[in-house]
Amino acid sequence: MSRFGGDEFLLVGHVKDEDEARQVLRKIGEAVDTFNGTGQAPYTLSLSMGYALRSARDKTTVDAILDEADKKMYLNKDRTRAAGADGGAKGFRSTLHFLK
Repeated sequence: MSRFGGDEFLLVGHVKDEDEARQVLRKIGEAVDTFNGTGQAPYTLSLSMGYALRSARDKTTVDAILDEADKKMYLNKDRTRAAGADGGAKGFRSTLHFLK
């Protein structure tokens, strides 16, 4: 994981399929919910996530991969806001089907 922009982070990893990628994102959302549920901080974290999957043989440019993930992230953000969700796992679960 690395910081990619002001409040954007990029996670690159190996997953076997789209289901495993969704599971990783779901766990991140659940960690945010757990943190928010502790009440330890005077703020609430929220996030929007997108993803792109490629095989090692794929010749897609990095820019195209990032663009795909970014578009999915904005779709997730719009759906989360429309559903009135908080951007944690609950918000992510409500929009997961939209990110296929």
